[in-house]
Amino acid sequence: KMNILEKVKIKNDYNALVIVGIWNKGIFNKEWVSNFLLPKDNLTVEIPINFDASHRVSNDTLRINVIGNKLIFLPIKSEDQIFEQIENLSIKIADYLPHTPVQSFGVNFIYEVDDKTGDRSDDEDKIKKIPNVHYKSKITRHCFLLNNNLINLTKTINSDKTTIDLNFHFDIKDLVSYKGIINDNSILSLKKRALSLIEELMNKESQEVANAK
Repeated sequence: KMNILEKVKIKNDYNALVIVGIWNKGIFNKEWVSNFLLPKDNLTVEIPINFDASHRVSNDTLRINVIGNKLIFLPIKSEDQIFEQIENLSIKIADYLPHTPVQSFGVNFIYEVDDKTGDRSDDEDKIKKIPNVHYKSKITRHCFLLNNNLINLTKTINSDKTTIDLNFHFDIKDLVSYKGIINDNSILSLKKRALSLIEELMNKESQEVANAK
């Protein structure tokens, strides 16, 4: 029997970790990142078109920048060691800039589901068969607490694929509390929770489809 998670693939190059606060955009330049965060790496820099943003500094595995009030970490490839690197860098930043006012952070996982059969309602199938109708997508959003974690789940169903976006949201009062929470809720442990939740949802949907037949 096929493991249902074999249909699920994580996306690359998206906002995996976002820390909301009043960040000094001028600090996040190539020199500072090279000196304090990634001293051995060959770095590239993108200058923002959006003036309310810092430079975006990248190495071979990840990107860091500030847009508005959000410090953003993007994995170029969504691999476990890169998630660990992002977590370690965020803790370094908390140590170097401890007085930065912060209010929350989110850990995000975006998965694409290769499932041509599941989760397409009869109404959607009928709509798509109407001549000259271009079916775009159906978006559902859920917000719920699971084991004291606030989770925002967004599911987007297109004609060719389903995307599941899971956000684990945490409120923080300072970067000390950030370090405590991220130590107790590592990015990789949250990834396991995300996959477990997706597996449970997909199993329930498969069972509902089977029961409807």
